Amino acid sequence: MHHLGTIREKIGGDKLDLALENFKKVVEIDPKYAPSYNGRGLVWDRFYKFEDAIKDFTQAVNIDPKNPVYLHNRGCCYRNMGELELSIQDFDMAIQLDDKNPIIYSNRGLVNRKLERFDNAIKDYSNEIKFGTETLDNGK
Repeated sequence: MHHLGTIREKIGGDKLDLALENFKKVVEIDPKYAPSYNGRGLVWDRFYKFEDAIKDFTQAVNIDPKNPVYLHNRGCCYRNMGELELSIQDFDMAIQLDDKNPIIYSNRGLVNRKLERFDNAIKDYSNEIKFGTETLDNGK
């Protein structure tokens, strides 16, 4: 896949290689530290190595199942793979843990739109606006 080389360079391939090595070392030092798996999963996702990313996000979820960020990130990765139903499942679980996060609603809305579940997409986008606005109001 020739085009990945240019994409990799545009997103800072050397820095991503270094990040991958650093996460690998941290995982070896403390295999129960969920943020390392999550971080490495994000790097794998950037390299379009979705299966590796899913493994790492799943490991983070297994270590810390109450953290909605890991479920959200895995849901985004499933979306990138075209696994839309799995994506929705992860976003649903993430929202059960954090029902005021506008980013999760935004990403689930996108998947609902792709699945042509327009009523659900509208609800998700409405919640994105509602909770995004609340976040802005609280920041004043």
